[in-house]
Amino acid sequence: MTRAVMVNGLSVNGSWYATGTGAEVVSVPLSGDGLRLRAAADIRPGAARPGTFSYSTLFH
Repeated sequence: MTRAVMVNGLSVNGSWYATGTGAEVVSVPLSGDGLRLRAAADIRPGAARPGTFSYSTLFH
């Protein structure tokens, strides 16, 4: 079974190497012919800023 997974608490250092793997929060099973992912985030250095993530399945 293929699924999309949301993970909170991922962390990276200044070189974009993972420093924490986080924890799975929720997952949904996927069906269809493909998957489209979208992410919007402010990645400027400084205080943590929220990002927005979404997905849709593709049917043909």
